[in-house]
Amino acid sequence: SSCRKTRKPKNGAIADKVKTAENTQMSSTSDDSLNVPRKHQKSTKKASGSDFLKEKAEKTKKRTRGKANFINEEVEFPRTIEEEREDLEMSFEVLRGSDEETVSGSKTRARVDGECEVLRRDSGLEQGNWALGPEKKGSDSNALNMQLFSSALESVSVSHLDSIYSQLQEAFLCIKHYPPSTIYVQLCKLMALYSGSRDPFTTAFLVSESLSVTVRHQMINNVNRKLRKLKKGSVSSAAEQLKGLVLEESIGSIKEQHLSQLEDIFQFNTSGQDIDHFREQLQQISGDTVVCILTLVDPQPDAIGDTLLLTRLEQTCSPVTICIPTTQAKLSLSSALREFDAIQKEQRETSNLTDRREWWEGRTDLDRRMKLLIESLEDHVLGCWKGVLLPSSQDPAVAEEACNLQKQLGECGWENCELALLKVILNGSHQLTPQHVKSIAHGLCQSQPDRAQVFLQAAVDKLRHLTVHSSGHLILMLDKHLQKLPWENMPCLVSRPVTRMLCLQFLLSSVLARKCQPQSVLIRGVNASNTFYVLNPHANLPGTEERLRDWFQSEPGWKGVIGKAPAPHQVQSALSEYDMYIYAGHGAGVQFLDGQSLMRLDGNAVSLLFGCSTAALVVRGNLEGAGIILKYIMAGCPLVLGNLWDVTDRDIDRYTVALLQSWIKAGSGAPVLRYVAQSRQATKLRHLIGAAPVVYGLPVSLC
Repeated sequence: SSCRKTRKPKNGAIADKVKTAENTQMSSTSDDSLNVPRKHQKSTKKASGSDFLKEKAEKTKKRTRGKANFINEEVEFPRTIEEEREDLEMSFEVLRGSDEETVSGSKTRARVDGECEVLRRDSGLEQGNWALGPEKKGSDSNALNMQLFSSALESVSVSHLDSIYSQLQEAFLCIKHYPPSTIYVQLCKLMALYSGSRDPFTTAFLVSESLSVTVRHQMINNVNRKLRKLKKGSVSSAAEQLKGLVLEESIGSIKEQHLSQLEDIFQFNTSGQDIDHFREQLQQISGDTVVCILTLVDPQPDAIGDTLLLTRLEQTCSPVTICIPTTQAKLSLSSALREFDAIQKEQRETSNLTDRREWWEGRTDLDRRMKLLIESLEDHVLGCWKGVLLPSSQDPAVAEEACNLQKQLGECGWENCELALLKVILNGSHQLTPQHVKSIAHGLCQSQPDRAQVFLQAAVDKLRHLTVHSSGHLILMLDKHLQKLPWENMPCLVSRPVTRMLCLQFLLSSVLARKCQPQSVLIRGVNASNTFYVLNPHANLPGTEERLRDWFQSEPGWKGVIGKAPAPHQVQSALSEYDMYIYAGHGAGVQFLDGQSLMRLDGNAVSLLFGCSTAALVVRGNLEGAGIILKYIMAGCPLVLGNLWDVTDRDIDRYTVALLQSWIKAGSGAPVLRYVAQSRQATKLRHLIGAAPVVYGLPVSLC
């Protein structure tokens, strides 16, 4: 189917503060970087990441040419419907296009008699220029040096660094009460680089604060609006309570208390870096949940950068922040982002092909490229640090072995050996190859790396079989550049329960909802019979309607709209009163209920949005991402499933059927995330289409 020996600053300067893949004094020809291990270094000239992917994709293509057994199957038409414009807040929906395109599309494709899969696309907003600009030149330098930081700090003395940090902190304190997103984000990242491993809680706090600043502002305004509206009606309600001598709290007062607490969660702290409060917030993370924040960082304000800050937050462990430079990796992050953009661009171009064989060959090649890109994120971007993303093992042997290893590595010369970092490393023992172990040992223990490698390898081998079956839930929090990549589909995560959240405040708000809303599906579970669906609302997806209509209508208790537009009050009711809301049509249907109206709702329903790019966030310049899924999240929907990019009807319908039928059939207690992952296998193009669906929110199960 479809669509990392610079001069080391003293007194805790930046290069000494973040656990970094470059914190090693080795030559550029060494194989032992904490960066992704490179097995072959036949030439000192390094190919770009995009060239690496192209070469690998071409080899794969030659091996698999002619093996696709569905080349002669039917192709699918672009799903083209224009959705209502919502300024910068509108849904970013790409390949379910405009009415105009539908007319022209029907003319140009009439001769193939509906043999093309239809892209579920809104062209009301075309996809902005996702390209990151030309690739940086002259980056072929020592991979083990801290290039991105040392270039900016090379001539800066320690005293000057302290002075710079003081000025950054002063600026932070000036704007912290109501910060503009662009400035605040850059300040937080620069201060986090200075703080580093010297103060893991401050570093983690600053990294966390750099996420979703604009959405926090919007959420504060939204909560304030709801509070004002609620208080207006409280006078008459209070009079009635006094008259009736009602002693119990009214529903209104409980809701008012909930909104007030919600406002406190999203407010920016006027007292600056309240680390004690941040520690208290981390204690609210569930014991079986791990939060991983991934953000790109660069000292230059307008640069995206190739250095990844990976912060891991847990309830029972100190935060761990790892700096992973990817400039000298086989695939840098900027190259990965460019390849992703190229795939999306070519997907739109391929959707216009009318020849069946060309259509399938084009999309099969794109599927192959998406697969290589996803695998490269794990192998060449994260490398030996991919285990940081894994939920913690509950086996006490991991903590015990980490304590023993801490003593051994201390004897090898590793100063300030952090127990939390060792726990994280050993937690991913089953993911570590001997090359990974060598890279970590040589990077972290430079005085006696070979001895450290022996100790570390022995610990990894001892725990390997104990960490394979670690259970738990991973929450990814991604910055505006990284959110469009399908991290959930990396081999190390593809079978695990993974959701996304915009920032820590939304996780805390979900915890609050559990306390204040006992009838939430997060507490009692999802009643599958209490479902509302919208199927083919534009009446131009006859194939989807035919495949799903009879089944939807036969499900006990399900109500919905088929082949026509739902009224706004129906969508409002579906999101507020039902347990599950299914949308199977073009985009997310923002013309049926606009984003501003949507975010004012008190969302209760698990929302499954099977349209094109329903989970995509468009980034314009220095602004943060915007998309319709943000409105569902701000409305309070406990879980929202959407597609990161454009999908076609038959293949996404295969996913829809596999997900819903397997989940509902599993019965009471069935976790939806298990089937979100399994159902990717139902698609023909398992990476171009199967990797598109992602989930925001917390896990839910059937009641």
